[in-house]
Amino acid sequence: MHKKKVLVIGLGRFGSSIVESLWKAAGIETVAVDTNPEAVDAVKDHADASFVGSAVDPRVLDGIGAADCDVAVVTFSEDFEATVLVVSELKRLGVKEIVARAGNRRQVGVLRAVGATRVYQLEHEMGRRVSVDLVTPIAADLLEFAHQHQIHPWVAGGRLIGTTLADAQLRKAWGVTVLGHRKAEVATDAPSKGFEVAGPDYRIGSGDVLLLVGETSAIQKFVTQMGG
Repeated sequence: MHKKKVLVIGLGRFGSSIVESLWKAAGIETVAVDTNPEAVDAVKDHADASFVGSAVDPRVLDGIGAADCDVAVVTFSEDFEATVLVVSELKRLGVKEIVARAGNRRQVGVLRAVGATRVYQLEHEMGRRVSVDLVTPIAADLLEFAHQHQIHPWVAGGRLIGTTLADAQLRKAWGVTVLGHRKAEVATDAPSKGFEVAGPDYRIGSGDVLLLVGETSAIQKFVTQMGG
């Protein structure tokens, strides 16, 4: 399975927290870049690669392989002109998913116009979460649950092939649950024949895709030891 490559540009508190969270996720290769050597040094143990340099310079983005990244996250919003320049250059390089941080609604529109596929206003997002917490505590609990858990598509292989879910006892042994499965022979572009609910009698076949859900650490441990 292709390992998703994520580039994080800007290593302030927000960017550093993204790098740390991605490091705990399975199937993610993280690249980090910042102009501050101390910030880069602080995250180097949580990134697959880290660089000191200004992403505003196209030569830096070329040098760190930005064009090979699946996702790029531009975390700084204080220098809006720099954010626009970086986003537009990432777009030119062909990065498919570009996530940017904006300071206000007007900036959201500009960043989308120059190539950002997703734009966040942190203060707005935090305000919405706090309001959810105040009005509907149960919904807030669900948000926290989603933050701590991960859904991961796993291509079946190894010693679990031929066993049923009841016999595999993935929840007991690994802390992961199978939400659904898709047979290996089903094309990924056939939505009408997509994932099916996985019952206890489902027998795991080689190449089948299983949708796993569990805490991020449990998913990472399972994938690391079982492969995929």
